[in-house]
Amino acid sequence: MGQHIPEEILLKIFLCFELPFTAGHTLAASETSTSLKTLSAITRCSRDFLRIAQPILYKTLYVHSITQCCHLLEVFKRQPALGLHVRHLQVSKAYQITSGATIDKWIEGFEGLSPAELQRRPLWVELQNHTLDDFRHRCAQGKVSVLLIFLQNLEELDLCLGRHHEPISTLFQIVTKDINTYQARLPSSGTPLARLIARLMSTLRFSNLRTVVLSHSSSERTLDRLDATMIPSILRLPNLQALSVKKVSWLTGPTPRLYEAPRLQRLEVDFTQVQMRALLLLLHHCTGIRSLKVTVYEDENGITMTRYLLGQIGATLRHLGYIHLEELDISGLYVPVRGGFDHVFGSLRGLKNLKRLRIAVQDLSGERVHWPKNPHDILTLYDGRRVMNLNAELPLSLESIHFQLRRLDYGLENRYTHNQVAYMITNASRASLREVRFEDPTGYMYIERHGGRNSWRLRGTTNVHALFCWAYAALIQRLNNAT
Repeated sequence: MGQHIPEEILLKIFLCFELPFTAGHTLAASETSTSLKTLSAITRCSRDFLRIAQPILYKTLYVHSITQCCHLLEVFKRQPALGLHVRHLQVSKAYQITSGATIDKWIEGFEGLSPAELQRRPLWVELQNHTLDDFRHRCAQGKVSVLLIFLQNLEELDLCLGRHHEPISTLFQIVTKDINTYQARLPSSGTPLARLIARLMSTLRFSNLRTVVLSHSSSERTLDRLDATMIPSILRLPNLQALSVKKVSWLTGPTPRLYEAPRLQRLEVDFTQVQMRALLLLLHHCTGIRSLKVTVYEDENGITMTRYLLGQIGATLRHLGYIHLEELDISGLYVPVRGGFDHVFGSLRGLKNLKRLRIAVQDLSGERVHWPKNPHDILTLYDGRRVMNLNAELPLSLESIHFQLRRLDYGLENRYTHNQVAYMITNASRASLREVRFEDPTGYMYIERHGGRNSWRLRGTTNVHALFCWAYAALIQRLNNAT
């Protein structure tokens, strides 16, 4: 049948079973099994079907367990050319080692040695003075590292890190020439697998890798530590465009040397106060960023970011002239006390291409003792001074604003926010503003423009105080009646 149907049509049919891939979003094994089984059956129909469908089958890989990882390694050892088809890889829970006997069976296949013999030899990193459980985790990470070596054309990598991730860090350092293969303590070259790895490593550059997402499987609300050398090595990848570091603290010692990353356009990092210097250096080296998302976590001592450090981020963005920045997201798990300063983050007026902003109101306007005494007065303080005029300090290019609030009620703080928003959406110079969203830890509400120039509507109210909702409903009704 394949001889009577043009290959272009067969390709379109087979692409219907291609697995979707979005870095940072996990697909369960049950969601991928149907497409994989279908494509696998297609490849067994004929040689023509095999030639067309095989690149689609291996284009996107989801690794949900160490069993899958070892199976893929066996396939690529027999046919290394199949690794060239892989463009997207997500490793979600390959490090959850639950059975020592099971992992020992897989370890035994490496260099033909038993676990007891292999434990006495260097495997990517120094293994002395470690428990057998640590050794098993290192071997699991080593398996994933070896898997990456076969994927010469990888474009997107989503990697959930586990315990002892030194093998993966070592791999990136070798690729970017930060260390050589001798320093990495690679396996000896006496076995076929070791010779194959050495040959692949000589050509491995990850030159097509555009997106890297690093996360951690821990469910705790503090960051897990990451080898400080991994991020600088990843930043040296020639065509890196997006980097996301979630739930991991990648600076635990002296600030490492960072390199220019001119192609980096999207940066998403979780960090604590001790990493602030590294974050500021990173912003200095990546001035072409279009999307910046920063999440603040408590450090090991329970300390969050201070108002001074928050102001340093704003000052850095203004000083370097982030004219390409289109999305800015500053958020945190905890709301720190920031004292009585106005303009904590500072003016964003100079970010002339900024389209989407997500930030806490107090990060822009300061401590709530500075809210207006008269709720109908937009800018007058208790002592007669003036508070921050959000309309004057935010760029006119904004299309969407997400305000993070302590509570979605109609307290004094939110009356100030209400008056500021009312002033902005009625301002003729803000024709590009399409949406204003309000959110707290438990609920959200947003208003959006529709139809005419000053026509707005209230949408998506969840866990919102009745007075808060009523205030914006009344504002929208007045606007719509006026038009």
